[in-house]
Amino acid sequence: MSPEPPDLPVSFGRTPAQEARGALILAVLGGAVAWMIGASLARPTSPVGSLLQSWGLPPASLPAFAVLLALVLAMVAYATTNANRRFYRFTADGLEVTESLGTYVLGWDNMKQTGEAVGGGLGVRVHDRGRVLESHLGTPQQREWLRTMEPYGEWDFLYPKEDLGIPVAEVLRRLQGWRAYYERDDVRNADE
Repeated sequence: MSPEPPDLPVSFGRTPAQEARGALILAVLGGAVAWMIGASLARPTSPVGSLLQSWGLPPASLPAFAVLLALVLAMVAYATTNANRRFYRFTADGLEVTESLGTYVLGWDNMKQTGEAVGGGLGVRVHDRGRVLESHLGTPQQREWLRTMEPYGEWDFLYPKEDLGIPVAEVLRRLQGWRAYYERDDVRNADE
């Protein structure tokens, strides 16, 4: 009989919906600020307003253009953050991380310490960074970036709270649960 896995989600990270909500907030707030600045600059008595009138453009054209620019920037921000989004998954080998540096595994037996870092992110210290490189999937350039990445203070790897999608305390609870499960003798022997 195969042992039952813990009743904990196997993956986490910011979702596309969270990224979209951030882009929407950026678009609304950025658009409002852009409209106010554009409207102020385009007053008929201002030099910019006079220039717009001499070109035959209505005063609202500048604030409208500013709002359009804010919307385009919000869409670019969404596309960029969604493409570079970190994704985390607990596996039999350890915590699998997919990010702009490729995909790699922080092995259960290679994790020396995990905890909440200054600023609320997830900090991970490993015994051997070379073992992380052995698990790397990605381009040679990504592998080189991962190899030459400097530690973050006391942590070899630091994942900002904004990228986790859930509070770091919940990440640590899930990590502890999955680690305990995968390190059980009956689970390890079931895979053989």
